[in-house]
Amino acid sequence: MPTISLNGQPVEYLVRQSGRAKYLSLRIDSQRGLQVVTPKRVRVTQADIDALLKSRADWILKHLTRMDNATAGITRDYADGSSMPYLGDDIPLQHIPAAGERISVRLDSKKGVFIVRVPDALRGQSRTDAIREAFGKWYSKQAREHIPPIVEHWAQQMNLTIGAIRIKDQRTRWGSASSKNNLNFNRRLMMAPPTVIEYVVIHELCHFFEMNHSPRYWAHVATHCPDYKRLRKWLKTNSAALQL
Repeated sequence: MPTISLNGQPVEYLVRQSGRAKYLSLRIDSQRGLQVVTPKRVRVTQADIDALLKSRADWILKHLTRMDNATAGITRDYADGSSMPYLGDDIPLQHIPAAGERISVRLDSKKGVFIVRVPDALRGQSRTDAIREAFGKWYSKQAREHIPPIVEHWAQQMNLTIGAIRIKDQRTRWGSASSKNNLNFNRRLMMAPPTVIEYVVIHELCHFFEMNHSPRYWAHVATHCPDYKRLRKWLKTNSAALQL
């Protein structure tokens, strides 16, 4: 996904073409983030896109910040007995003192708890930040193990050849696909139910047939995921809870 520096901040954006658009414009939503909408019948250069983004830098950053605040939804303290979502379930945390300075997170599937090893010396915000970082790494690891086999399965079903599969820490997007057949997925998808993860995989793979969200694109999605409207709604409704 292309990135531009706006007022010193790197900002990712998506370029999508529209047959109904008459001029170059911008859109921002919680599912796709910042989008540059280009008219289908008008030649648009990268210089045109850069100029538009830079001219609207204040507006873009203001709305992205507002969206971040709206989707934050939950303030986590990661205290003993609190919970974190994993594959659609809320899993309680059990703190255990760590012998050294290293913090670790593991899922005890038999007990149904997250075992969080954390030094007693860590207190306050430093403790919270350290546990958040440990959980971020844990979700990334789970995503790297869980998501590629789903991608491979559905790529075979659709007769597609896939490039790189990357797991990222993205603010607003659950996944993205490039014209080079590379895929990016948000590590926080591991907080969602398996059916939702599968929907997002199918959603991104279908972009290799249509790099847009036209009726033809959604027809591809419906072919492989008939229940996509319900799953899409679930993700939109619950996105505020799928946060670190």
